[in-house]
Amino acid sequence: MNKQGTILIVDDNKGVLTAVQLLLKNYFTKVITLASPVTLPAVLREEAPESVLYGQNTNGKNPKKQLLLKRNVQRRNAKTAQQKY
Repeated sequence: MNKQGTILIVDDNKGVLTAVQLLLKNYFTKVITLASPVTLPAVLREEAPESVLYGQNTNGKNPKKQLLLKRNVQRRNAKTAQQKY
């Protein structure tokens, strides 16, 4: 399988991070996981991931924080996906 690109996964559930990392390591050159969005801006600058997957409740249930997180990621031109469960 031809792996390419970097994906960043942000979720407060470590089990989800581990499972998704194991699943995606066969498809991406680099899989980065964060348990908190606190360091997200720095990681986006340093790693420049092509894709970002983040859990809906990573910032709690505050919709303003969710919107700011999504905008921060999109400003870096990464494709985003929001996980809802």
